[in-house]
Amino acid sequence: MTNGWLHTGTIDIGDFDIWSFSGNAGDSVSLRMGGTNLVPRIDLYAPNGTFMDSAPALSPGGENRDATLTATLTNSGTFVVLVSSYYLNGAGGYALTLAQTPEPEE
Repeated sequence: MTNGWLHTGTIDIGDFDIWSFSGNAGDSVSLRMGGTNLVPRIDLYAPNGTFMDSAPALSPGGENRDATLTATLTNSGTFVVLVSSYYLNGAGGYALTLAQTPEPEE
């Protein structure tokens, strides 16, 4: 994922998409996913594969189509972002953004 870019995709029933980004210990990250016809869910995994956090939409009753996950990274490496529908039978389009400070050096 590129910091500040709008990444788009589609979730089919039972599907999920995987994204990744590089980060350093101490970086602050915010992931935001907006869904069309689905209630979004974001899961974040550390470089060693350890589950870090999950963020379903704030009101999974169906009326909220945005999920936001914020974290301060405790180690460095490539982090994995798994996006899906909060509901197993959910499907639709989504937009995903990453806001990261400070930005990783190239």
